[in-house]
Amino acid sequence: MMEKIKEHLSRQGWHYAAAVLFYVLASLLLSKSFDGYVVRQGDIQNYLGMSKEVTDARVLFDGSTAWTNSMFGGMPTTHISAEKPDFDVVTSIKKGVNSLFHYKGMAIFFLAMLGGYLLAISLGAQPWIAMLCGIGMGLSTFEVLYFSAGHSTKVQAVAFMPFVLAGVIWAYRKNVLIGASLAAFGTALHVSSGHPQMTYYLLFLLVGIGVVETWRIGWVEKKWKRAFRTNALLIVAGFIGLAPRISHLMETNENAQHTIRGNQLLTKTGVATASGDDEGLSREYILEYSMADGEWWSIMCPDIKGGNSPLYWGEQTFSGGAFYFGAILVALFFMFLVAGRDRLRWPLLIVTVLAVMLSRRSGGWLMDFFFEYVPAFTKFRDTKMMLILVLLAVCIGAGLALKEMITEAESGMSQKRRWWWLGSFGGLFLLFLGFFVAPQLFFDFTSEIRQDGAVMQLGAAESLSQRLAIFRADVARTLLLLVLLGSILGVMLWRKLNPKWAVLILLGITTIDLWNVNLRYFNAEKSNGVMRNWVKAVDYSFPYGPSQAMYQVLQSEFPKNPENEKQAKQLYAHYLDRLSDAKLTRNDKQRLEMISQFGAVRFQSPFRVMNWGNPFADASASYFFQSVGGYHGAKLRRYQDFIEVILTPQNEKFAAAMQSGSQSAAFDALVGLQMLNTRYLFLPQVEVPIPLPNTAGFGWVAKTWTIAEDHDDEIGQTAQLMDAKEAVIHSEFSEVLENINPGAKGEVTLVTYRPDFLSYRVNLDEAGLVVFSEIWYPHGWKAEVDGQEVEPLRANYILRALKIPAGDHEVTWTYVNDKSQWLDLGINLLFVGFVLGTGILGFKRKDGEA
Repeated sequence: MMEKIKEHLSRQGWHYAAAVLFYVLASLLLSKSFDGYVVRQGDIQNYLGMSKEVTDARVLFDGSTAWTNSMFGGMPTTHISAEKPDFDVVTSIKKGVNSLFHYKGMAIFFLAMLGGYLLAISLGAQPWIAMLCGIGMGLSTFEVLYFSAGHSTKVQAVAFMPFVLAGVIWAYRKNVLIGASLAAFGTALHVSSGHPQMTYYLLFLLVGIGVVETWRIGWVEKKWKRAFRTNALLIVAGFIGLAPRISHLMETNENAQHTIRGNQLLTKTGVATASGDDEGLSREYILEYSMADGEWWSIMCPDIKGGNSPLYWGEQTFSGGAFYFGAILVALFFMFLVAGRDRLRWPLLIVTVLAVMLSRRSGGWLMDFFFEYVPAFTKFRDTKMMLILVLLAVCIGAGLALKEMITEAESGMSQKRRWWWLGSFGGLFLLFLGFFVAPQLFFDFTSEIRQDGAVMQLGAAESLSQRLAIFRADVARTLLLLVLLGSILGVMLWRKLNPKWAVLILLGITTIDLWNVNLRYFNAEKSNGVMRNWVKAVDYSFPYGPSQAMYQVLQSEFPKNPENEKQAKQLYAHYLDRLSDAKLTRNDKQRLEMISQFGAVRFQSPFRVMNWGNPFADASASYFFQSVGGYHGAKLRRYQDFIEVILTPQNEKFAAAMQSGSQSAAFDALVGLQMLNTRYLFLPQVEVPIPLPNTAGFGWVAKTWTIAEDHDDEIGQTAQLMDAKEAVIHSEFSEVLENINPGAKGEVTLVTYRPDFLSYRVNLDEAGLVVFSEIWYPHGWKAEVDGQEVEPLRANYILRALKIPAGDHEVTWTYVNDKSQWLDLGINLLFVGFVLGTGILGFKRKDGEA
């Protein structure tokens, strides 16, 4: 038995060592979590704000909801807190991995390192080389910066990218069955992370690798049948990997058509802040966070444009830090592109050039081409995200460079090849030496597109002096790392140092290098006694506190309904259970009790509020109330149009009238907010809530209505309304309005509210048009009058409406999700069967032929 264990360890020991190393590094990176802290993540805070109603509804009503009214009037939860099937293998696997760690964030970095390791192994690299690639993948600042910012779906998607690539390369180069199994498994994990932009960019690299490998197998090796079978099986593996999320992907695609990432509706109003001319996002919106020319060099020198310094001189709106992939790893990749022989250098070179060019704000003709002709490119903003392809290429190229150099050195490398490898490295060293000696020859040290605050505060001469000092310090650092790399490679190539030890030394240097750069952006330092990057668990889970004005609304609304007390107690008990492992102070418990009261009020009286300061990029109001604003990157297109054409101009009129002292005229201007049932305004530096008069309520009988011929006419007429209880109906619904005329009177009372179900009591003296202060969405919502389904209408560009007969009626709106649990079960079983079946068969058949 012991002999078998020793034999097993001798063969697999490096793999275990790699796993232990990655586990230790992930734990050390987030070691403050052992002291009861959680990483302060801005986007997670926004997520908790936008999803608060959904999570509370699950507690109170014992089920998921696919709709929320907490922000932008109302929208699907597709990209907020989507429902998951009862039987979800992929989610269960993720939860299992997370359970191995004290803090689930550690699992992300562990998996990213493990993925980089497997990717290098698939290329035939030795384990110690693969460990170096794994460290580069997991400890790059790309992962650390976005994790600390709270972009959890992005960092998860990135962590699983190497698994997909490893499976594809394994299928082409080693064992097609094992490769297909790993590719399907990696695809499922990656897609389940829910970041389509990363998937879209990954396809560029997959296509490049597929073309080159197919050419090698088919054309060079004359094995076209094998090439066909491999590609066919990988395509099947890709679809199998997508299958567990297919219902969500279909829902996402359906939803996207009605968001700012879908087709434009208006043609005459000039709406173009976040909207493209015809389809997708506008160029300005897409490039808002893209990089300055030359900023991409931060992958080797983090402060090439100032990193996250107050002196930052790039062109991004703001910078939380630089993308740094490790000077040694990037240099190895560059050497591979020049001196390597593996055909993968061509797709790696092409995607690297594409990613660098398209990450720039001034992308030139290539950017123009992608905007005009490349499908789906304009669906995503922040093109610097394409640099993830460079990180993947660096991991592949660095691994292949070391593998080729070691193989050649052990088989008797010629002097020419030695100098060819080192010569390629020398060119890079001379370039950075030029950066150090004559920085202004290569780079600008001022911001032109963005406002250059440093120049305004310090003056041009002083800001340049300080920027040059920062720049030269980091360039010198990179030069030192290049000298170390060149020295180690030199003694290795001339057989003066065992390759294994050479790589392990590079592993140590790279780990220290990446760790130190990460500490610039992510550490336990304090500012005014508060840690910038860490927060107590209770403050992480419940990140918002109400303003004084919000608290006054709570005091006024909470006593109005005895049901509030019951639901508040239910929520409070749940909150305490969530934080059962945390040490809560008396103040913490009092705050949770107050938050539970806000949660109860939301469901008993779901009026809306508007937080005036920055309403359409702020999730704080959505945390406590239903809000006309919020925080989300894919608002419904109609609502975005309503913001830009109606709400924003009316808000400006309100502000102007208030400043001139005409309070009555100011409130009269807010017709859009009135029809959205906005009960309170929260104004900056005003400690009391401002009640909005003439609010239309939860529903009302339209006094009169007009017919609009098209979308422009519909929103144009709506913008001209002087009374929130008047209506504009698009001509597509005109037939529904036959046999009724304006003039009906009656009452509309909200009886029951849940995010996905609303019931009303409607009593009319004659048939009329009833408008509800709920957001129109063409899918999912079913309307019934006394249990009989009726056809809904759209009123005032964004609201729901119904034709109601005379008399007393029960009216309900129900959001129906048509997902089939049986279909989800079958798809998950198909996925498990394929992954296990191809994997087991691949291990049994050593040649791996399909």
